[in-house]
Amino acid sequence: SLHGGVESMQIVILGGSGRFGQWYAGLLVRAGHAVTITGRNRTKLEAAARAVGAEWATDNTPASTAYVVIVAASLPSVGRLIDDTVRVARPGTLVCDLASVKGEAAAAYARVTRDDLELASLHPLHGPRTPRLPCRGD
Repeated sequence: SLHGGVESMQIVILGGSGRFGQWYAGLLVRAGHAVTITGRNRTKLEAAARAVGAEWATDNTPASTAYVVIVAASLPSVGRLIDDTVRVARPGTLVCDLASVKGEAAAAYARVTRDDLELASLHPLHGPRTPRLPCRGD
């Protein structure tokens, strides 16, 4: 479906119950996308999903059907989550991370042998506590 001239996409944020993942989940939901966040702590995950209007899952299986997978988990988990995602992602999926330190992410991307995925390592120049950004919707 279209929202503001942009087609709605299925987006999964691994580690989406943290501050950064939750911030992006809210931004993407407000833009009209179907967002699922994942995490290990069910109570925190349910509260985060409710706060931003996203779906939630305690495992990462939604990554296998998403158009975009964003890894927003803690630094020690980033490499493993990228590895896991590229094993199950459908062709054409954009796999990206929001890690502040790129060592584990870079190593994981270097291990990717599939040529049917889009890969991007992102480093936003803001934090989830930034008081006002024009795209925030507040």
